[in-house]
Amino acid sequence: MMIKKYFAIFILLLLLTGQVVLAGESKIIKAVEITGNSYTNTKKIKKVLETKTGQEYSENELNKDIENIFDMNSFKDVMVDVSDFEDGVKVTFIVVEKYLIKRLDFKGNREFSNKAIEDKIGSAENNSFDRKQMIDDVDIITDIYKKKGYSDVLVEPFTDFDDEGKSVTLTFFITEGNKIKVGKINLIGVRSFKTDRILGQLEIEKGRLFKPEEMEEEIKKIEIFYKNGGFVNFRLGETLVTYNKEKTKVFITIFLYEGISYKIGKTEFKGNSKFSTEELKKCLRFNTGDVFSELDLTMSLALMQEKYAGEGYIKASIVPEYGLDDEKGIAEVGS
Repeated sequence: MMIKKYFAIFILLLLLTGQVVLAGESKIIKAVEITGNSYTNTKKIKKVLETKTGQEYSENELNKDIENIFDMNSFKDVMVDVSDFEDGVKVTFIVVEKYLIKRLDFKGNREFSNKAIEDKIGSAENNSFDRKQMIDDVDIITDIYKKKGYSDVLVEPFTDFDDEGKSVTLTFFITEGNKIKVGKINLIGVRSFKTDRILGQLEIEKGRLFKPEEMEEEIKKIEIFYKNGGFVNFRLGETLVTYNKEKTKVFITIFLYEGISYKIGKTEFKGNSKFSTEELKKCLRFNTGDVFSELDLTMSLALMQEKYAGEGYIKASIVPEYGLDDEKGIAEVGS
């Protein structure tokens, strides 16, 4: 680990000069100093330290303090100097600060003001520059644009460091692109329903802003619709997304396989000694002849689980099994 590596190297150097506190010696810390900081307040750094004046010297606490200073996210390097001082020791933390963000700017943004973007991102003027945070900010800016329909937005960060190596100007160049709307949604493989009925399950519709991040969740609604309608073997296929030449409209094609719609046949229970079959049937949210529904089955299992838990069988295992008769379109359920 880099933190411990720096500390170990420094201890070795101190051993060579005879200044380090040897194991077994009990020394009192007479002074704690911070050097190398130009814009980070010394009191703020000392606030995170466990090493205090008047305490007994401890290498373990020094290691913790190095980590604590790094956790402030304001420094790219931290070292420690331990030297004899007034019948005790003086501990000096030598810090190397990260660049300070002198100026934060945005170029190309028309949909959102600078302040609106600044309020969303983690980087800020007069804060330490963090490259990981800058990359995260690119994702944040991209996300707020995509939620507004700019699914083709491009965000590029640029850094300009001063000659003294202490500050940086951070600029985000934004190419907004066009707002993209849904042109048409095509469903391939639909045989049992009118297309409009299935599309009615979705919030994505012609003329609305296209939001790619919502696509997966929206398409999942089609699967839920079918599986609650008896289509046990329903599968979603590939989804194709294409754009018009101007990239102002998107066309979505969803491939699906319906399979067969099943109805409930007979229902059986096995291994039930605590409750009779008739008692357990009262928990069922379906009857013979009903369309097989995954939602009804899930609710029925939850009610049976609750019934067993009420009698102290908290870990009762209820596993549904069902046999499918494709010719008759019947699903026989057992547990």
